[in-house]
Amino acid sequence: MSTINIYYPMLTPEELKVLIPEVNNNIENSYIEYNIELAQKQIMRPLLGYGLYNQILLELSGGTIDDAGNEPDNTIYNDYLKLILALSTYKRLVSSMHYHLENTGLRVKLTEVSDPTDLSQQSYYKNHIQNDIDFFKSELIEYLCNNRTLYPLYFNDTDDRDDHSAKRNYNNSWTISVINGKNQQ
Repeated sequence: MSTINIYYPMLTPEELKVLIPEVNNNIENSYIEYNIELAQKQIMRPLLGYGLYNQILLELSGGTIDDAGNEPDNTIYNDYLKLILALSTYKRLVSSMHYHLENTGLRVKLTEVSDPTDLSQQSYYKNHIQNDIDFFKSELIEYLCNNRTLYPLYFNDTDDRDDHSAKRNYNNSWTISVINGKNQQ
């Protein structure tokens, strides 16, 4: 299959602010749009593969994702992809809003009304967001696997996407080892 590199935003800053209320109106939309684009290109295309990714972008850009016949794509877009993209963008914003670049190098932003988080707090929070992202990615993959016939582009494009169907990664303080189907203590 030939690949076409197209970009159309899957999420607007306004939709992001509804899905993630912590993203407030003081952040410029152009900055949010930039982070949406980066998160979308880094997360969505590898998650879906070129075929399904481009199909959804074409439906979004043409305003046809809500049309009859596009219900399967509408379902994954509204029930999974928007939230995964919103969380991924939020994670990027958490990192990038903490710092600013000056001619003397990278600096921590300070304000009069709040103190910036330290690196361990920021890492903890980003891991919390990543756990949410991983959970919803896993839910999406499970949905796609349970509805295989509706998403042939996903299952036929295995060379063009990351193979997430066997991955279930969560960061937590527990370690569970499974050998030959039995839990090991």
